[in-house]
Amino acid sequence: MQRICAAALCIFFLFGCTPKETVKNNEEIAKPLTPEYGGTLKIHSYNIDTYNPLFTKSKTNLQMLLLIYDYLITCDNNLRPSGVLASDFFASDNATKWTINIKNGIKWHDGDDLTPYDVASTLNAAKNSAHGSLFKENLSNVEKIDVSGNSVIITLARPQTNFINLLEIPILKSSHADKIEIEKPIGTGRYVFTEKTRKVIYLTSNKAIENTPYIESIEVQILPDKSTAVHAFEAKEIDVAVTDIQSLGDFSSYSQSKSAPYNSLRYNFLAFNLSNEHLSSDVVRTCIAHAINKDRIYEEVLLSKGAITNTFLHPGWWLYESNTEGYEYDPNMAITMLNINDINPNDIKLSILVNNDNKIKLSVADIIIGQLKNIGINAFVDAVPWEQFRSQISAGSYDMYLGEINYSPEINPKYVVPDTEPFTSLLNQLQLQTTDEGRYGIYSQLQQQYAEVLPALPLYFSAEAVLVSNRIHGNIIPLCNNIFFNIHEWFIVNRYEH
Repeated sequence: MQRICAAALCIFFLFGCTPKETVKNNEEIAKPLTPEYGGTLKIHSYNIDTYNPLFTKSKTNLQMLLLIYDYLITCDNNLRPSGVLASDFFASDNATKWTINIKNGIKWHDGDDLTPYDVASTLNAAKNSAHGSLFKENLSNVEKIDVSGNSVIITLARPQTNFINLLEIPILKSSHADKIEIEKPIGTGRYVFTEKTRKVIYLTSNKAIENTPYIESIEVQILPDKSTAVHAFEAKEIDVAVTDIQSLGDFSSYSQSKSAPYNSLRYNFLAFNLSNEHLSSDVVRTCIAHAINKDRIYEEVLLSKGAITNTFLHPGWWLYESNTEGYEYDPNMAITMLNINDINPNDIKLSILVNNDNKIKLSVADIIIGQLKNIGINAFVDAVPWEQFRSQISAGSYDMYLGEINYSPEINPKYVVPDTEPFTSLLNQLQLQTTDEGRYGIYSQLQQQYAEVLPALPLYFSAEAVLVSNRIHGNIIPLCNNIFFNIHEWFIVNRYEH
């Protein structure tokens, strides 16, 4: 109980209020601060493997490099795509050819013009390089990449309705695109690489762009590991840290920071083995859904952060269907349904498979077990090591399991829905859609069908946030794939510099 209370206190500081509320509560400032130019933001990276963002193996390093380089497109917190270096984009009628028009007037940090050939060279490097890219899978459906005038034309092997979302790829000069060894990174981003010492990388604001950042310079501390980064943040040696509920315990102090949450891509669910003698019954699955109090999980385990969901999509995403059946918490209804269908819950014995190193999921499983016992179903937790967890799922050796899927920005439902009709037909129809109306219509049908069949019970999307020291101000809007998305709106007030 003491551990739960301590965690609740930590979460309050971490996610308990928006950045604006935190500034008001922690600093007691009577009026909004006026943005000022100047100051130095201190962040961190780990040992730099490369300055080429296509080939770095470190996501922390990638976040730092996104201060120097720009994405071709970006997806907002609703997962709607918009152009960064692209001015606009559109798909052909059969969704197999995408035309991306490149903005005019964009300059590299060395003064050269950005060209569509730079974009094409970057995409080809990500797709074909022997170095292996984090973005290679994004382009697995690409047959060829052409340049026509100021446009890049991408031809796909198969229709792919949300392909544009996968072009959230940093763009390099064509001469650098396939290189691992880059002595001086040259991008189009808001910060320019100036110098590297043994322990620090120095960046300065790009004065050649519109919306020049308020923060004049950035110091990137080169740290050996995550533990050191946590200590550096708590010691006020760096200003930014990323966390979620699972890694919450790494931080012991939050009073000198504020949080900026963003919509997570991590979908959590209770999966059912439809071959199980009991769970093959849609009545039993429906009763289990009514027996589980998601609000309790949200309040006690997630501590009211993250997002409860009734479908396999995040409620904050533009494709979420809010009218989908949610199976409200009603244990009396569950008991009545079992009685009407002559099902004796005492005859049902079920396990919930959980990987034993995930404290959040273990806590969720404990709550579900108790709630199933409330309607008479015998249930227990089967906590196993991660490799065994994966092996049992692959072999179908489970009754239920607590699963998690980390979506890509493509939001492809094929990874969550059953490989059966009518899902297969709907997935095929989805990939042919070239309008938002068409996409939303098919996603809506998929979500409603998922709720009706109930192959798994949607639970929640995990909470994730950026922690920022209190000397940093502004409208801080991190995105899941770019925590420094609107860094040009961040600022440091001189009187809080020290």
